Amino acid sequence: MEFLKSNIFDTCIKFRISDKIKNPAHLSGSMGFISYLDGLDDSYQNVADINTVIIRKGKTGKERLFFCKLRIPIFVFDGKQFAKILPTIENRRNFVYIDRENDQLFNLMDTDSLDFIGWATAMSSKLKLMSSRCKHSRWPSGNKNPVNKMLQLPDYFGDDPLAKLEFFGNPDFRHEFLNEARVMYSSMVKIHLEREKIKAGCELNASEFLEFTNKGKFLEKKNAENEYKFTDDNALLERTIKHYKAAKKDIEVLCKNKTK
Repeated sequence: MEFLKSNIFDTCIKFRISDKIKNPAHLSGSMGFISYLDGLDDSYQNVADINTVIIRKGKTGKERLFFCKLRIPIFVFDGKQFAKILPTIENRRNFVYIDRENDQLFNLMDTDSLDFIGWATAMSSKLKLMSSRCKHSRWPSGNKNPVNKMLQLPDYFGDDPLAKLEFFGNPDFRHEFLNEARVMYSSMVKIHLEREKIKAGCELNASEFLEFTNKGKFLEKKNAENEYKFTDDNALLERTIKHYKAAKKDIEVLCKNKTK
């Protein structure tokens, strides 16, 4: 393994909640789409807070559509020692493991209606966030705007799911939504880069925290036992830091060039 892969997935990546740990509030098998990253968890440096849209709750759940905040490990290692640096049972509110689904959406005009609606709602939520941070962008106030319609859909999707799937999943609405979303996103490239910079910062911070913990740099006595050591492969952690440090630097250069 060259370096550890981050679990902070990009916007609109389809995911499934893993069964690695049990969380009654977030059933394993639940499926959804990533909307955007909030940032690092307040208490755990290898945990990120993310905003998502859930479309199925549980492995056999019916069609759903609701916004959901989750806490996820940024990097994952198997083993009891690694679990010690993740939230304890009493601190696992909204904490889950997620797995990237293999069947990502590449043709949004042909995909399943529920998948399209989940994807579009996640994108609408991300666009709303970006708009709130963009000086020249104004969020559309009218209900006729397809992006605004999709953002409001979770409030009343449960009233008649079949009717909503038929209306919002039809080709005409898909085409209208995708055109509007592309125009809005392309007008906020600077904000997109700033969000990528935040993501890169979280990944670099987490990778440095893993090395700091694994090497026991916090220990006061030399040669003291490190109960938090989770791997003998220090080179892997060093390569991980190097990778995400370079990624952060690349994003910073792009951000700087965009402001010129």
